[in-house]
Amino acid sequence: MCFKLKSLFIFMCSLHLEVLGSNCQIELMVQHARKSSSREFYTAAVVEYTSRNIILPDREWAARDLMESNAEQYVRIIQNASNYDVDIIVFPECGLAGTPVPKRRADVKPYLITIPTPEDHAIPYQEPHKYDKILTMLSKAAKDSNMYVVVNLFEIVACPSDDQSSICRGQDRNYHYNTNLVFDRQGQIIAKYRKFNLFLEYAFDTTPQPEMITFNTDFGVTFGTFTCFDILFPQPAVQLVKQKNITDFVYTAAWMSELPLLTAVTVHSSWAFSMDVNLLSSNYNNPAQYGGGSGIYAGRQGIKVAVMPQYTGSQLLISRVPKKSSVVVPKSESHVVPLIPVPTHHKNQLRLLCDSSYRFFHCKPLESFSDEPKTTSTFSYSESKYGFSCSIEVTWSNKDPNNNMPSYKMFGYAGERTFSGAKTCYIEACGLSAVRNDNGNTTGCGLIPDLYDSGVTIHSIKITATSSDMKTIAIPSTLNSSIIPLDVADYTFTNDGKSIQMNLVNPSTDLITFAVYKLPREVP
Repeated sequence: MCFKLKSLFIFMCSLHLEVLGSNCQIELMVQHARKSSSREFYTAAVVEYTSRNIILPDREWAARDLMESNAEQYVRIIQNASNYDVDIIVFPECGLAGTPVPKRRADVKPYLITIPTPEDHAIPYQEPHKYDKILTMLSKAAKDSNMYVVVNLFEIVACPSDDQSSICRGQDRNYHYNTNLVFDRQGQIIAKYRKFNLFLEYAFDTTPQPEMITFNTDFGVTFGTFTCFDILFPQPAVQLVKQKNITDFVYTAAWMSELPLLTAVTVHSSWAFSMDVNLLSSNYNNPAQYGGGSGIYAGRQGIKVAVMPQYTGSQLLISRVPKKSSVVVPKSESHVVPLIPVPTHHKNQLRLLCDSSYRFFHCKPLESFSDEPKTTSTFSYSESKYGFSCSIEVTWSNKDPNNNMPSYKMFGYAGERTFSGAKTCYIEACGLSAVRNDNGNTTGCGLIPDLYDSGVTIHSIKITATSSDMKTIAIPSTLNSSIIPLDVADYTFTNDGKSIQMNLVNPSTDLITFAVYKLPREVP
């Protein structure tokens, strides 16, 4: 499937794992020439990838077989992407090892790999006797395809002799890291980042301080990198922007989406929007377990290409990405690419979690009290304890007041929430969300509302929010019935350091979420 958007060409291709490389055909519509540093764009690919085996095996030989099998798939995908002049490709968190990740240190050992440091200038395929087979496979693929390759692996590091930490004083004497690894076009390892904000990853360790990892490319762009849960916290993601002026990021994730505010494409594209950076986001595909949602996001210019899959399967997403330092692509060339249709023989497998704090939200339903064609509803919320306040004004209409419309609620919340027990954080949020109305039950936060022909049109929304903490990053959280964000042309979002303003400027008939969301900060 190929989409022509003026001079911008975006490509999406379903990758059937058993026949990968033979059935995936994309019509090439860009010149086959490597991008030099003088070009105003580079070509990026991200992979929405499902592992060949969802359940991790217990025995070491089976673990290795699984990882090498997935590495073989990676090589085929890299080869496929090389046909389309891709400069850099990103694979997801957990893509090689699969999920779920073992929770005990002993159980994760079969998946751990010793990885050289960038200072070693290692090119693994040139010394296969010295390095892990998976590293040599990926190194060779990067060289053969003349492409930067970003993968996520589980790393083991022996304790230094002078390390007196509890891990190194015990029987283990090894550190375990969730690691992003970058190969250059020659197959050399040029960057390595160890995830800092772990999510229920009890078998893994963190570095004493977050690593601020960057790498340069021959097409004139310096990238930063981080992993999954990192995106919600200041370190290292925000610091890379503010302290190192990084404008482009490679991001690996095994994100589990939740309603109404934290679905994958919404959070990742909105983070890129608020920071005004390019984000190449590769997510692990497992929709039956809340997982999936990959894309290439160009900051304030919006989504270049994205998919929120409803079924299990791998997909390759390719797009030209404008260099932030040299060119501004007109808004007319910023688009949300339609999702690939679900095959008729597949059942929609997508499941979503519910925000654990949703039951504490202060809510007011949209209710019509007149016969006027349009109704304006207002709501205000303040939490003096945390210094957060917001106001909402919604103008809407319902062409059939007797229909079983979804329950729309204006909401505000400032307080604590837990992320599945991994961390307890303080959040602030204010907006409008639709909740499925099943037989009068309007508490189904994790259920996708049925907005087909509901008759409800949201004409405008105005949100103003203030906080005693205006330093924490705020993002626009938007969602339509396709579980993707609104186009950036449909709303405005400003934060002048004193107040946050968010306005819906184009009417919507399938709106699920429209809200200001302050990124979490940890409770001391």
